[in-house]
Amino acid sequence: MSAARPDPLPPTNGSPPRSSEVVSERPASPLQHMRSTVVVSGVAIMRDRGLFDRYSARLPAGAREAILGALAGTWLPTAVVTEHFAAIDSLGLSTEQAHAIGASSGARFGKTLWGTLVRVAKAAGADPWVPLRSYERIFGRANDGGGFVVRKFGPKEATIELRSVPFARFAYFRGACCGAHATLIGFLATSSHVREVPRSAHPDGFTMRASWV
Repeated sequence: MSAARPDPLPPTNGSPPRSSEVVSERPASPLQHMRSTVVVSGVAIMRDRGLFDRYSARLPAGAREAILGALAGTWLPTAVVTEHFAAIDSLGLSTEQAHAIGASSGARFGKTLWGTLVRVAKAAGADPWVPLRSYERIFGRANDGGGFVVRKFGPKEATIELRSVPFARFAYFRGACCGAHATLIGFLATSSHVREVPRSAHPDGFTMRASWV
């Protein structure tokens, strides 16, 4: 376990920065692929919410077949996945809508990408620190490359910083990612709250702040 490090985020109430503990980390590397399950889930939710026609019309011809014909459980190149998130982002959905879509995807991932870890943790009566301390397994199931840092700030508060993830340029991706993580944490808590840290976003990453009870 890494030693405590200073909080890299600016204080929000004028108080001194709090110390944090790194509980999981992967050094950043170029993101090569993303698991198709993420895209397949997103396309299904577009259909469920009546957004599919608008979404598919925004897919470039070169990526449409790869995205709409993708089978869950394979890998898609980053360039193709970028077109998926760009198309949804262009719909101009609100942060709340993106968060809700991500939460729906998270519920699906609880049976697929995260299934074993969630089931074992729930059966053992574990708390959200189990998936957060095992975040390498969570992240690695969906991403070939990229990086992250998970920091603990208190008994029920953490940040998850994604690095070398080019989809972070899209507001939709950031909102949906927060929603998916709220569902992940919610599997092991009474309630959870995950939101983007203001001014943390940049073209290759952003930071989420998570809390739960």
